[in-house]
Amino acid sequence: MTTELPDARRLVAELLKQDTGNAHPQWRVIITDSESPDGIAPVCPKTQDTDGLHVIADYPGGPIQDQDGVYDCCPWPQVETHSTLLASYVVALLNADAGATR
Repeated sequence: MTTELPDARRLVAELLKQDTGNAHPQWRVIITDSESPDGIAPVCPKTQDTDGLHVIADYPGGPIQDQDGVYDCCPWPQVETHSTLLASYVVALLNADAGATR
């Protein structure tokens, strides 16, 4: 199936709005099962409830915010790319595209 960019953007925006509440969310690099920052996911909407979940409580030296982890509150899709370089590149592309559609 070949889809032109405007059609693909519109269709994905509809899908993302269902999962994130935002048709054009910001994206971030995530640490995946490979324990490397080689995945991508929409930025989790920050609320008081989720801020407490995004903490590594037993981090040496004290609890820290976990910007790269994935939690139950985090929206889908969460995609493993198997490449830290590719993950960074795709996040940059998606964030640039989201900015262009606002």
